[in-house]
Amino acid sequence: MVNFVLSALESNATLGLLGNVFSSPITDITSDARAVFYVSESQIKSIFRYQTDSFDTINDPDSDIKYYIDYMSFTNLELNPANAMLNVSEAAQAIATTDKLGNELAANKMLVAHDFLRHMAEDLFGTHLGVDLFNNEKQLIQNIRDVCGTASESSVMSVINAAVQKVSKQSTDTLTGLKGDANLKYMTNENTTNENLCRVLFNQMMGAASARFASIQDTQGEQALPFEVDDSVNFKLTIHPASGQKLLTRSAGDAEVANRSYEIRLVVVSDSDTARVNTAPAADEA
Repeated sequence: MVNFVLSALESNATLGLLGNVFSSPITDITSDARAVFYVSESQIKSIFRYQTDSFDTINDPDSDIKYYIDYMSFTNLELNPANAMLNVSEAAQAIATTDKLGNELAANKMLVAHDFLRHMAEDLFGTHLGVDLFNNEKQLIQNIRDVCGTASESSVMSVINAAVQKVSKQSTDTLTGLKGDANLKYMTNENTTNENLCRVLFNQMMGAASARFASIQDTQGEQALPFEVDDSVNFKLTIHPASGQKLLTRSAGDAEVANRSYEIRLVVVSDSDTARVNTAPAADEA
């Protein structure tokens, strides 16, 4: 066998089309304040995962990328936005950080529940120091935690949990783009709405930090979205006072007590970080 060569036929070809990927911009949240939870890197990576193992060269939204969310890992975070912190470096715009003598407020009195109570006092009495005029402070704080938690189906975390469960491995829904076997459900690019939560994060990460996908594992299994320490996942919470709250100091024709909105920021921290930990609610508020 002889391998003959015609060097005069050596050629070059340059593509006229760029390869591209799904990506989307990150829209900033507009809010009155920002409150924080810390989430470990292993926790966030156990929740949001994806798989790319396409066996073809055709764009098929039904099979090219699979997006997984583990609902149990999400609920293990035990989130209640009313307990997000406003006294850490990543937080912003707390109503107050010190008492009337200038002493720093205790960490377990610097959560969203306390901040909203100070906001109501400031609106009704002209100063956040008017909190003590409420004779049911503990009950008000508990009510804030209830409406932000899972006390009813319409409570904040009940609604959030339902949205996460709907597109999770454990989903029992029949929405567009949901595929897979029981307890191993996944979403696909067939569903391009915001309810496809893992896809939203994937596309935002691809747009803002695409270099993280430069070394995708050579595996047929699912893998974690490449979150890094100090990344964050954010959502907006708006708390409304009870109807008629203004009547405590104002008349029916006067302005309502204002709502207050919070950007709830889940900040990713190292698994070994012992300094950035979440503050537990105060025992005297139980």
